Amino acid sequence: MPPDDPAVPRPRFRSTFVLALFLVLAVAAVMAIHLSGTDSTALPNRLPRTESPATHPGDVVLPLPPVTAWRPEWPVPTEAPRPSPAVVPDSFRVDGRTCGSGEARPVLDTMHPVLTVRLTAPAENRLQLFKKSGDFFAYVNVNSSDLTTNDQGDVTLYPRRELERGELYRWELYTTTSDPSPWCEFRIAALAPTSPDLQSSLRTVRLSPSKWRKIRAVLDNPSAYRPIYAASKRVSKGDVAAKMETQKWETVLELMAERASATDDLKLWRLVDTLSVKLGGPPDPTMGFTRA
Repeated sequence: MPPDDPAVPRPRFRSTFVLALFLVLAVAAVMAIHLSGTDSTALPNRLPRTESPATHPGDVVLPLPPVTAWRPEWPVPTEAPRPSPAVVPDSFRVDGRTCGSGEARPVLDTMHPVLTVRLTAPAENRLQLFKKSGDFFAYVNVNSSDLTTNDQGDVTLYPRRELERGELYRWELYTTTSDPSPWCEFRIAALAPTSPDLQSSLRTVRLSPSKWRKIRAVLDNPSAYRPIYAASKRVSKGDVAAKMETQKWETVLELMAERASATDDLKLWRLVDTLSVKLGGPPDPTMGFTRA
């Protein structure tokens, strides 16, 4: 029988196969369209956001390090050190009298004035003393042993034989934290009433050898006072004469008064009185030193 005879029935499996193939292709197309929205090759900015990454059974999950806010490493601010308060000198005194300048400056009878100043706190300091010389003031060297400072900040200068009668002086003090203080001025009287008035260039004094020996013991350099040294070596029951320049006699009286004042030696003070009277001076000179 010819194959194209319409009377012969055709097999039905061919139409069924075609229908099944059509359905398979349709499903594949739908799945392809669906999967195209979640393509694993998509760029990171197209991935869906999730709260946490997906995990699968058997995966090892490691804890993430704590997240801390980043802060710049600025240096920790520290308070700048405050400068120490300035130690200011005040309460200037010269022999207990307030300092001044011009007509207000004190006139002193002593050649050994005590200069005192109080600091607001103890501190390193420097005291400078000047003497009027013509139109200028010349620096007077201050012996460090004459300058004292106590724990309360009191600075005291006991000048020894640097000051002269009739001269004008001024001094100042400054510390490591302060400017120089105002000037403190004073004048030494031309003739102190508590000192002998030695007008002539030479004076002769007669005392016993024992008294000359006591005077010699006070002198810092006996060889500079050879007449006294020679008189002290004499063996005599009477008085022995010693002749010297007035300047040397003044120095001898000052040395004796200084020692008597420092040691509170009444016998030495009496010898000072005797020598002063022999030189034509007052019977109880102080030479600027404290006398009990």
